[in-house]
This record gives sequence, structure tokens and C-alpha cells, in this order.
Amino acid sequence: MKRNEINDLLKKTEKSYSNAGIMKNQILAENKQQSGIYMWTNLVTLDIYVGSSINLYRRLKAYFSLAHISNPVRSNSIIHKALIKYGYFNFQLEIIEYCNPSACIALEQHYIDMLKPKYNVLKTAGSSKGYKHSNETLEKMRKHLKVHNAKKSIPVEITDSITNEITNYNSITAAAKALNTNEKNVRYAAKFNKLLLKKYIVTVIRES
Repeated sequence: MKRNEINDLLKKTEKSYSNAGIMKNQILAENKQQSGIYMWTNLVTLDIYVGSSINLYRRLKAYFSLAHISNPVRSNSIIHKALIKYGYFNFQLEIIEYCNPSACIALEQHYIDMLKPKYNVLKTAGSSKGYKHSNETLEKMRKHLKVHNAKKSIPVEITDSITNEITNYNSITAAAKALNTNEKNVRYAAKFNKLLLKKYIVTVIRES
């Protein structure tokens, strides 16, 4: 999809940072305590990546860490490879829409369907497996997030190391149940930076 077509579809964005390399500090400062949908655009190839996060500051900060994106368990990600190859100065970052955390997955799916981003390997938002979830399943996932939003729960981010598809869970229990494993395995993977089930990266979400 051409850039002018993308602009016509989006009409407007919440924030637009024309040079991610130069505007890194502004990007991080303006997106603290925000959740929403973001889009990377390669200014050389014009390929795009659409993602979402319930903690944009934390997610974007991770993108700006070369140590993080070049880690062997994350280096297969197409967007990570592109950022390393072309550099942040050749990328534009846009916040398409700020939203409530519970709406992130549904809105991400909406924009993936609309924009058909080349850098998104899987076309289902929130999917951590190689198949397409039904609308009913996606709705259950969103309800699941709300149910597990307990005060003492530990929210975690699960990243598929092969596709870079990311799913946020509001508790370790929820993540373990969704991936058909136990809480002990999830905690171990997060604590010692090990792959869960030889595939998933587990990161504890802390307040910025």
C-alpha cells in the first residue's frame, strides 16, 4: 500500500514523529502512561509495522534499545531487523490512536486489516500462534484481560520470538492458562530471561 493511500485511510494520527532517531527523547516523554496503537514506517522502503501496547512508553523504549532488539531470541523479528539495518533515522513513528488498555487488541486488528502492514508476519492482533483467532476467541481474550486485572496480579508481556507477535496478560496465571503451561514455568522464563516453551519471551510489565 502506498503512503498516500495510508494517509487517506488514517485521515489523521494522534502523534507523528518524522525522524525516530532524532526525536527519541520526545517520543518517550510524550507517551508515558499511555496505551494505544503505533505504526513504524520505513522511509526508504515505505514498508510499515502496526502494533499496540498497554504501556507505550515501555514498548517504545524497548524498540530504542539495540541490546534488546538484537538479542538472539528477538533478532528474527522483521521490524527489529529493519530497525537495525536501516537505523532509527530512516524510520517515522506514529501513534495512530490512544485508547483504553482493554481496547488495544481490537483496535490493532482493525488497523492491521485496514493497512495490511508488510512487516506484520501474522495478521491477527494478539495472536501468539500461527493461526487466525475467530472473533469469538478475540472477544474472550479481551474479557480474560479484564477478569485477571486484580490488584495483586503481575502483568506480563508474551512475545513470540519468531513472529514478534505480542500479547499482554494482566497476570502470570492468565498467561500460563492461555499458553497451556503452569505459572512456575512462566515465572522462571521471566526471571532468568529464558524462552518459555522454546518460543516465547516473557517480560514482567512494571509501571514506568
